[in-house]
Amino acid sequence: MLAILVFILILGLLVFVHEAGHCIAAKRAGMGVEEFGFGFPPRLIGVQRVSGKWRMVRGGGSSRKPSTINHQPPTIYSLNWIPLGGFVRITGESGGDADDPRSFAAKPRWQRAIVLVAGVAMNLVLAIVLFTAVYSLGAPQVIDDLPPGATIRDRRTSIIGVLRDGPAAGAGVQSGDAITAIDGESFTDIRGVQQYIGAHADQDLRITVDRNGQSREFTLRPAPLPGVERPGIGVQLVEVGTVRFPLHLAAWQGVRATGFVIAEILRALGGLVRGLVVERAVTVDVVGPVGIAVMTGQVVSLGFVHLLQFTAVLSANLALLNVFPFPALDGGRLFILLIEAIRRRSIGKRIENAIHAAGFALLLLLVVAVTYHDIAQFGGSIMSSLRSTVGF
Repeated sequence: MLAILVFILILGLLVFVHEAGHCIAAKRAGMGVEEFGFGFPPRLIGVQRVSGKWRMVRGGGSSRKPSTINHQPPTIYSLNWIPLGGFVRITGESGGDADDPRSFAAKPRWQRAIVLVAGVAMNLVLAIVLFTAVYSLGAPQVIDDLPPGATIRDRRTSIIGVLRDGPAAGAGVQSGDAITAIDGESFTDIRGVQQYIGAHADQDLRITVDRNGQSREFTLRPAPLPGVERPGIGVQLVEVGTVRFPLHLAAWQGVRATGFVIAEILRALGGLVRGLVVERAVTVDVVGPVGIAVMTGQVVSLGFVHLLQFTAVLSANLALLNVFPFPALDGGRLFILLIEAIRRRSIGKRIENAIHAAGFALLLLLVVAVTYHDIAQFGGSIMSSLRSTVGF
């Protein structure tokens, strides 16, 4: 249950921030914003600022009293019943009167483009802010060539690879385990671990590891390994620790992390397209809302900092996907604006709306297909969580 609530909050935050970008940019451009809502209708409650005073708005209506600017009713700020994001309703966005100076359609193309890009920009800003918070609080990472100013705590030697036929694999050691002691002796770096194993290669070793917060102990003996001069236990080691930065350096690390995430998403999308074209198969794991909800539950168990990282990655992902030139997405609308700029005339709202409607239908089909894949992949864990929640 907690995972579902956290997932709803994360999704709501990401979409709300995205729509807030559209709302702010539209108001700055002089466009009429009829409603900006948190969640989706039906409306629970709303407020309007009329003649300098805030007034309550209930149901689906608004105050009948217009504002002083072009008889445009004031913006309704609403709280809605379905808490899955938010929306902004801009005057003329779906084909309004181009003669209305506050209409989306009446504004220059460059202003309309800024409004469309603003949602993507806000998601990128949110990703940077969240990553900045992560690096300010302290995030677990590999200790390698850290910039000046970083502080490290909880330094430890972690296993990132286990040789399949090596002694460690045979004893049950897993990737992700952190070595806390060997024969009761603690070590502060990788070299100390390697030297101790090399000096005791002819005897059994009692290796203590930390696995997800639980201490485990394994007994094994070093053995000859392929490509290695002296006997070993068959693991790949790295030094990890919780790394913190002062705020100004954390902000730079947040920008770098956001760029890295975007580059990785582009690489994954390139692999997906290449797999569909060359191998005619989906060669990259794709998850939808159900899969993200399951992963949210897993991340929640890791702690607050990991949840911030996860939310930052989702925000960057939402920004990048929205800017792709696909109908019904912001990128699709931007692409149509580009075509109109090249042609120097509008393609017509009826045609544009039909294109976006077709794109939206395709997106719904894709969501259904991905959701079916998620249920087939995660159905077992979902049912287990439900049973534990209701007490079965």
